Amino acid sequence: MDKVLVVFNTCGISGRENVGHYVEALKGIADQKFEGYQVALSSCKNSPDAIQYLRQNLGNSITYNLIDDAVPVQVSSNHTVRKNVDYFGEFETYLYIDSGVTFSHNSVLDENVISKLYSLHKEKNCAMTSGRVDRDSGIERWIGIDHPDEMTKENRDQYKELSEHIKVPIGKTLNLHIQLFDNSVYKFYDRRLMPDIFASFCTESIFSYMCASLDKNFYISKDVFLPHETSMDMACSGFRPEWAKQKSGIENWQHTFMLPYPETINNILKDPEMWSSGCGYEIFENVAAHNPDSYDENDKCKNPERLGKFILDNFYLKKEVFDYDKLSSNFLTF
Repeated sequence: MDKVLVVFNTCGISGRENVGHYVEALKGIADQKFEGYQVALSSCKNSPDAIQYLRQNLGNSITYNLIDDAVPVQVSSNHTVRKNVDYFGEFETYLYIDSGVTFSHNSVLDENVISKLYSLHKEKNCAMTSGRVDRDSGIERWIGIDHPDEMTKENRDQYKELSEHIKVPIGKTLNLHIQLFDNSVYKFYDRRLMPDIFASFCTESIFSYMCASLDKNFYISKDVFLPHETSMDMACSGFRPEWAKQKSGIENWQHTFMLPYPETINNILKDPEMWSSGCGYEIFENVAAHNPDSYDENDKCKNPERLGKFILDNFYLKKEVFDYDKLSSNFLTF
C-alpha cells in the first residue's frame, strides 16, 4: 500500500484555466522528497486544449481523471480518489490540494511538504491533517490566529512561524486548501473523503465531527505554510451560493447539491438525533451547536459510531440520488 495519493483539483467551468500555474504546482508536487506517493489530476470540465497542454508538460508522471459533468469539487475529488484506488489499490492517506496552492515560496521549492504532513498525521493519530496557506485559510475566525490577509506582504514570512502544531477543537475547522485525509475516512464514509450534499460552502464544518466519529484527531501543521492564489478557477465555480440565494432566498449554509434546498439542511437540523449524536453544523455562524455532553474533556466522542452513522446518513448523498459510477469521465493512467 502506497502512503499518499496526492489529488490536485482543477475546474474549467468558469473558463479560467491557468494551465501554466497548474504545471508549476504539479511539478513542485512531483519533486517532493518522499517515498511512496502517487499524483493525480482531478479535472472537472477543463477544455481539451488545457488537458493537452498539461499532458505535453507532465506526460505520464501523473494520472488524469477528466470529468465531463459539472459537479462541485467535493464530488469531483471524491470521484478521482475512487478511480485511483480502483487502479492502484487503497492508500494510507489522500492529500487534497486546491488549484491555487503551490509548494514554492519566491520560487524556492519546499521539498518536504508531503513528508511534514504525513509525519504529523501518523504521530498524532489523525483522521485529517491540514497545512496552512497565506490567503483565505480561515484560521483567524475559526482558531483565533491572525490571518495573513490582514498583514503586509513583508510580514507574511513572520506569520509562517508557529511554536507548535494546532489540535483543532471539536466544532472548529480550517478552510479546505491543502489537507491530508486518512484511509479510515475513505473506508467508513462509503469510499468518499468529503461530505457531498453541499453545492458550495459548509463542507469543512463537518470535518471535526468526522474525525471524532473515527476516534482520531484533526491537526494543523506548524511547519507547512504555502502560497495560495484565491479563486484560481473561481471559488464554487458553477455553484455560487448567491445565485441560489437570488433564486430562492436561501442562506449559504442551506445550499445543497442534488437535493432540494433549503428543506434538506433544515430537516437535518430539526432531527433530534443530530443533538443526541453529538453533531454540529456551521457553529461559527451560530447555525447548530453540538451537544457538549457527547464529548469528554479531550473532545473524544463518547459514542463515535452513533455520530459517524448520523454524518453518513445525512451529509453524504445516497446512491439513488447521485451515483458516482454514472459520472461521465475519462481516467488516463501511465
